[in-house]
Amino acid sequence: LADAYWQYGVLLRKEGAVEDALRNLRRALELKPTRYEVHAALAETFEDKNDRATAMAEWAKAIAADDTRPFWRFRYGRLLFDRGSMAEAVSHLRFAADKAAEAPRPAWAVSADFMAGEALKKTGKRAEAIPYFKRFLETAPANSPDRKDAQKAMDEPAPQR
Repeated sequence: LADAYWQYGVLLRKEGAVEDALRNLRRALELKPTRYEVHAALAETFEDKNDRATAMAEWAKAIAADDTRPFWRFRYGRLLFDRGSMAEAVSHLRFAADKAAEAPRPAWAVSADFMAGEALKKTGKRAEAIPYFKRFLETAPANSPDRKDAQKAMDEPAPQR
């Protein structure tokens, strides 16, 4: 029954019934605490509620149980990035962007490339950021609002030491 509550919670969230989704997802964890995928579903639900702190805590639990899921690492890294925690965001965004580079590329891969590049640049790793910006420019839509920033980052001269 835990899996049924979990999947029903996922469905309810997608339909916009966030509170009902939370109730079902919490019930799924009560019945089967080892079902760590529920933490990812809870994280998405809390993001829908704009409760970023709780969403981050749930993403952390999901990733602690399985750190091989690029989408989860992207979502968590994006929250860290938005919070300005670039040093923490880098590892998650790099992992997500690198895994997403494999075919077929998910829709969120373009954002992961840009954010990984930005996080690396902001943590002083400009040379490591270049491949992410390059891949972003190759795959992003022509009207992407981040295109100018990525191109500017590519065109900046390397810092003199």
